[in-house]
Amino acid sequence: QQKSPQNGSYNVSTAFRVESKLPIETVSELIIDMFNFFPAFRTQVFLDKGTPSQRILPKWNGAVNIFPMSKKLTIGQQLEKLNGLPFDFDSELPSRINLIEGRAGEIVVQVVFHHIVADGTTARLIAQKLYDNFQTYINDVTATSEPVEIGTYFEAVQRHDQPNPESMQFWAEQLKGISLNIDLASQANAQEGAGNTSEASTVDSHEFELD
Repeated sequence: QQKSPQNGSYNVSTAFRVESKLPIETVSELIIDMFNFFPAFRTQVFLDKGTPSQRILPKWNGAVNIFPMSKKLTIGQQLEKLNGLPFDFDSELPSRINLIEGRAGEIVVQVVFHHIVADGTTARLIAQKLYDNFQTYINDVTATSEPVEIGTYFEAVQRHDQPNPESMQFWAEQLKGISLNIDLASQANAQEGAGNTSEASTVDSHEFELD
């Protein structure tokens, strides 16, 4: 990323089409609450005297970007274009929120991450937490005021944990012919300091061919 700051190839994103009568300001707050729930999304990457470092911020402090739905591009094309915008680690966190306004009551929520903060998370986890936030808010509103209809509909549009065919083909070509020989037994014995055969680990060696 430092060598190619204008390269967005390391970005991954997940998007949902949300149909709700909630105002976009409320939707933004609920998404930010979801970001605050996951420490990885609040990770700040920086250089400390030339050494790459990271810290977890108490709250996500990024910006929510709002766009109109494109009249020239499909929603998939618009999402891919937004996903390709590189991160500037000097001025922003490696996580971003994009909201695309469609027809009345329709918002496409896209969360974009640099891959270093997306590892270990899935679209399902994000969707579940976001849905829980919406339901909690709706329940609180209906409990403190006259019953109102605030239906919420989620539809997955894009998933960062399902690489597209182009990405899969790229990595297949990059890794073709690479042999990864992992001698687990020797590594385990070296770490344990085994001195004789009776103490040696019974873990086998395995070889993987990436083609």
